[in-house]
Amino acid sequence: MITKKKITICFFTALLLITGGNVAAQTEVNIKPVTMEEADQNDPAVYADTVVWTDWRNSNISSDEQALWNADIYMFSISAGEEMQISTDESLQIGPRIYGDRVVWTDTRNGSADIYMYNISSGEESQVIANLSSQEYPAIYEDTLVWVDMRSGYFDIYMTDLAGVELQDQVEI
Repeated sequence: MITKKKITICFFTALLLITGGNVAAQTEVNIKPVTMEEADQNDPAVYADTVVWTDWRNSNISSDEQALWNADIYMFSISAGEEMQISTDESLQIGPRIYGDRVVWTDTRNGSADIYMYNISSGEESQVIANLSSQEYPAIYEDTLVWVDMRSGYFDIYMTDLAGVELQDQVEI
């Protein structure tokens, strides 16, 4: 009985030492910041050489000391080491997703949540999905855009094919 306890203790001690060694090795990975502003940055997404995220550095404080919800969308070119603000409207822009040259996000500049898109190559931004209900949480892959839509009174998933859609075109659904 004592031998089994000693073997068990030796096993767990060895396991702890091995695990501790792996943790130390993991901290030696090449980690570097993308952005370090004095505000929150969250919800990152990456495609190839480009990282996009929601950034709160330009949030304003109203006269009654209340923070206004006006986050922006930023991107970072890994190879160039350059950061750029994509959205500049004073409303809330959150949840960017990227595929190829297209960045999509939720935007509230028209009073409800809509889906906007930015073309990295052309530098153009436009509203893509327009409806009186809220459209939120977009995702994009190749020419397929999906999002959460409230037009039925419930959160439903919608999709559209962006093939041939120019940036200034709105997909009225």
